[in-house]
Amino acid sequence: MACVEGEVVITSTKPADVSISDDSLNWFINEEIVGTATYERDIAANSGLSVSATTQAYRAQTTIKVYENGELVSQDTDPNGFAMVNY
Repeated sequence: MACVEGEVVITSTKPADVSISDDSLNWFINEEIVGTATYERDIAANSGLSVSATTQAYRAQTTIKVYENGELVSQDTDPNGFAMVNY
């Protein structure tokens, strides 16, 4: 099975609930972060990836960046605390 090096970088100015999962649920994370968190894992080359970062805090700048083999492949930024990437 061919794999790619997956990296997800999530930044939030307020506490945010983070969810990361690939299509086969071999990579599954649910946790709260503040600041910047980086997650790395080899994933199947044909697998999709769902990432969300949400917060109820007022004006929480939230950003998600997804990289494959070091190359930015998808991103989302939201000034109100709801960023989502389905890749």
